Amino acid sequence: MGYNPDNLLEGGFRLPAERYKAGRLRNQFRAELVRRVRALPGVVSATFSFPALASCWSTPIEIGGQPSSGTPRACLRFSEDRFFETIGIQLLQGRTFDEEDMVHARKVAVVNRAFVSRYFGGENPLGRQITGLRNEMMGSTISQTAWFEIVGVVADTRHNSDTEEAVQPIMFVPFTTAGESLFHQILIVRTAGEPENLANAVRRTLAELDQEPAMDGPRPVREWLDMNWYTQPRFLLTMLVAFALLGLVLVSIGVYGVLSYDASQRTHEIGIRIALGAQGGEVRWLVLKAGLRSLLAGIAIGVPTSLALTKVLHNRI
Repeated sequence: MGYNPDNLLEGGFRLPAERYKAGRLRNQFRAELVRRVRALPGVVSATFSFPALASCWSTPIEIGGQPSSGTPRACLRFSEDRFFETIGIQLLQGRTFDEEDMVHARKVAVVNRAFVSRYFGGENPLGRQITGLRNEMMGSTISQTAWFEIVGVVADTRHNSDTEEAVQPIMFVPFTTAGESLFHQILIVRTAGEPENLANAVRRTLAELDQEPAMDGPRPVREWLDMNWYTQPRFLLTMLVAFALLGLVLVSIGVYGVLSYDASQRTHEIGIRIALGAQGGEVRWLVLKAGLRSLLAGIAIGVPTSLALTKVLHNRI
C-alpha cells in the first residue's frame, strides 16, 4: 500500500455550507478539532486529508518550464501538516508540510516518486513549479490558478486498487489552499491500540464542536481494506487455488487409471518376465516408463501452451 493501514481510523463529514462558507472558518474548525483529537488518550497522531485514502482524485496539471504535450494528470490530495507521519509515508527528498505552510496557506506541494519518474524523468523536482489544478467532485469545484512549488518527494502509495500495476502520480498540497468550496473533510487518526476503541471518542469530540456534521465512521482503515480492496483478489485467488487442486486431483486419477489399465493389459507379459527372473523394481520401472513418456509429452505441450495463453489473457485484460 505504501503506507501502514494498521491502527488507523478514518472518518469523513461535511461541514454545513451556510455556516462555514468562508475557507477561514473551515480551517479554524479543522485546527480546533484536530487539536482536541490529538489530546485524546490513546491517540498517537491525527490529521486531515481529502479525498479518502482509498480515492484518487485525478486532475489535469501543468508543469512550469515544460512544453505542453498531451494532458498530464495526477492524483490531487489536500493534506495537513502531519499527514505523512500519521499514515506512515516515507519522505525521500526535501521536506513535507509544516504548521507555517498551513497557517499561511503557502503554495507548496509534495509529490510522490511516480510523479517524478513520469514528469521529470528522474531529475531533481525540488523548486519546480506546477499549477492548473481544476476538478469537480461531489458538488465542489476546486480551481487553483497559482503556481505551487515542489518542496518534497515521498514514497509511492496505492489508492484505487491494491492490484493496479502502475502507481499513479500524486501531488499533495496544503489543505488551507483548497479555496472556498471544499466542505468535505476526512479525519485520519493513528492510535496506540485497537483503533475501533477510539471511534466513539472521536465522534463525541466532533459533536462537542458542532453537532450538525454527521461523521461517516470513523472506521479502522484495515477493516475497510479487508471488506473492499482485499476481498475480490482473495476470492479470485481462492477460486484459482481450488480449481488448480481439483485439476491436480483429476490429473492424478487419470494418470493412475491409465497406468493401472496398462498394467492389467500386460499381466501375462509381467508374469513371464518375473518367471524369467525379473526383479520387482524392474517390473515397476517397466510400468512407470510408459507413464513417464505420456507425462513428458504433456509437459512439452502444456507448458509452452500455458505461457502463450497467459500472454494472450494478460493483453486482453
